[in-house]
Amino acid sequence: MRACKVAILSIIVFIPFLSIGETSKVVSDLKMRNSIGIEKKLSKKWFLFAETEFGFQKDISELDKIHGEIGIEYKPLKYLSAELKYRGINQRKNFSDVFKFDHMFAASVEVNYKLQRLKNYFRIKYQNIDDEFIISERKNSIKYRIKLKYDIRKTDFTPYFISEAYTYINEGGYGFKKIKFILGTEYKLIKGHRLKAYYRIDRELSSYCPYTYYTLGLAYTCKF
Repeated sequence: MRACKVAILSIIVFIPFLSIGETSKVVSDLKMRNSIGIEKKLSKKWFLFAETEFGFQKDISELDKIHGEIGIEYKPLKYLSAELKYRGINQRKNFSDVFKFDHMFAASVEVNYKLQRLKNYFRIKYQNIDDEFIISERKNSIKYRIKLKYDIRKTDFTPYFISEAYTYINEGGYGFKKIKFILGTEYKLIKGHRLKAYYRIDRELSSYCPYTYYTLGLAYTCKF
């Protein structure tokens, strides 16, 4: 019962932000993200990972972006991890036919704790650019993420929920500029192989004409 209360409280933490700007004109689009990733255990505390992703926009009718990333994760404690990664992104700019190549660097720290069958995560992440920008390129983002995973007995499915809020250092002021929600499930295929399917919503909070993106995603990961 207590775990259920914690889950409900965590889920509604960022819900009020969705009402911001409802009187403004909202522009939306349906997207898709498909990715393939690998993870390699280097030692008890060090892990290497890489990923390639293809993104589509305009109701999944045209290619939006391709990115490749590589990173390293350090887990000094069972409940604490830190991560550094680089991502090279070739992305269409503002729905035009022009693609631009960007370099994204990110660093994050995450803590987690388990409450019965519910695992809770909280992460703070810095990125030099927001590669999922909505209306224009934005730099130096700080992202605050809550993630919940529920371990269902006697099944290979693990449902999860993510809520993430963005702020931008160079824009000054206070408050969140963008909010993201993800509802998905992870499926264990065979040992070391996982498949994730998810539905994601990205919403601007600070624009007069806010963009809202709805994204369908599929991700395959191999661990060795």
